[in-house]
Amino acid sequence: FDLLSFAISYHAHVINRHDAGQWVSYLLNVVRVYKDRLNRIQDTEQWVWVSREDVQCACPRLQIGRQYLLMGFYDQLQTSLTLDRTSVVIQWRSRMEHRMNRFR
Repeated sequence: FDLLSFAISYHAHVINRHDAGQWVSYLLNVVRVYKDRLNRIQDTEQWVWVSREDVQCACPRLQIGRQYLLMGFYDQLQTSLTLDRTSVVIQWRSRMEHRMNRFR
């Protein structure tokens, strides 16, 4: 974690995947943002980047059509959301809404 990356947590629905060499990008429909101190998530659709190495080891594991609670980083240099082995990816359950509102 460096000064150009900021922690962010959000509930999102995975709607597409694109392989791009050493990276795999997922198109997310952001349902709700719980932590974003710089308000970097402005749109409801966002691309999130995961290195091919992390995708192959299935950490984090994202599947098209599923919803997740994602806790990762926003990289200001790349102006994008990134997930890696240190990110938290939990399949979304409706009962999580109340708990996340308290967290926020």
